[in-house]
Amino acid sequence: MAYWDAATIRTTVWKVTADQVPNEMVNEAIASGEAELHSYLERDYTVPFDPAPDLVKGLAADIIRYRGQIRAGHEVGHLQEPDKEAYKNAIRTLEKIRDRELDIPGQSRNTSAAESFDSNTKDYSPIMNIDDEINWEPDSDRLDEIADDRD
Repeated sequence: MAYWDAATIRTTVWKVTADQVPNEMVNEAIASGEAELHSYLERDYTVPFDPAPDLVKGLAADIIRYRGQIRAGHEVGHLQEPDKEAYKNAIRTLEKIRDRELDIPGQSRNTSAAESFDSNTKDYSPIMNIDDEINWEPDSDRLDEIADDRD
C-alpha cells in the first residue's frame, strides 16, 4: 500500500504538472522512498502501515521528494537546501525510531521471543581477555618439563 499516489506527490510535494514529470518517474520515486523508509521500520513494525500515521506519511514525503530529484537527474550537490535538510532530518528521525529513542504515535512495536527475556550472557567476557597481554608469555617451568620428557 503506497502512502502517496503519483498525482498527490506531483502536485503537493513536487509542485509540478503531469506534463513535467511522467508517472513512471513518480512511481519509481515513491517505491524507492517507501522501501528506504521501510528498511528502518520493518524490524519493529508491521509495514506497510494501513492507515499510515501522519509521521510516517511526512517522512515518506520528504524521502520521496529527495528521491524524485535524484531520479530527475539532479546531482546531490545541486539539490535545493531545504529538500536536502528535510531528507537528512527524515533519516535522523528514522534512525531514532530504529534505535528505539522515538516511537511512532499510535503504533505498537512488534516483540519477538528474543526480546521478552534477559540474556544470561550480557556480561560475558571471553577467557582470553582476562589476562593482560604482558602475562601472555610461555611458562618456563612447563617448557623445562616438556624438554625433560623428551630426553
